[in-house]
Amino acid sequence: MANTYFQFKQFRIEQAHCAMKVSTDACVLGAVADVAGARRILDIGTGTGLLALMAAQRNPIAQIEAVELDEAAATQAQTNFTESPWAHQLTLHAQALAEFAATMPSPFDHILCNPPFFRHSLRPPDARRATARHTAPDTLTFAELAHFAMHFLAPEGRLTVLLPPPKCSISSWKPRGRLCFPFLALCFNIGRAANRSATSPPSARKPGLCCSKN
Repeated sequence: MANTYFQFKQFRIEQAHCAMKVSTDACVLGAVADVAGARRILDIGTGTGLLALMAAQRNPIAQIEAVELDEAAATQAQTNFTESPWAHQLTLHAQALAEFAATMPSPFDHILCNPPFFRHSLRPPDARRATARHTAPDTLTFAELAHFAMHFLAPEGRLTVLLPPPKCSISSWKPRGRLCFPFLALCFNIGRAANRSATSPPSARKPGLCCSKN
């Protein structure tokens, strides 16, 4: 990569110190998430701050909070927030999701997350990249994400996540109740099966939270 940043029309993402750089996946997720009308939005595992910034750009009335465990990424995200046109809308929490949950935040209207979703594949030697990409007891797990959403989404709130279809099975999420379906399947090659699924249940606080495999 020639630059250490990714330039959007209205903001720049500095990413030299982030394990996970700006990706097509994340850009699509931020673009299709329906954040209209939301007053409080949370970006879990914000990384560079991309999803939070895209939400701020599309929703000028929302107060947006972001949680990031990795210290270097949190520092980079805070810089990106501060240098953006929407700094007054954005608040960063440099801590684990469990620690943030312990503060008992007010309910959110929309939660965004591009979570670590690899489980059994070989972990990369870079520990920070492994944390960002692989779900494990020491990182963000599907169960932790679902549990947080069940407790901290507003009654009609939405949770929007991006996962590969093999990780979207009911057994991956261990839901309790109703099944939800992805609103967008991404296929990177014509004629090939989809390898990403953006999913947003109508109300993730109603019993159950999971993704379809299709």
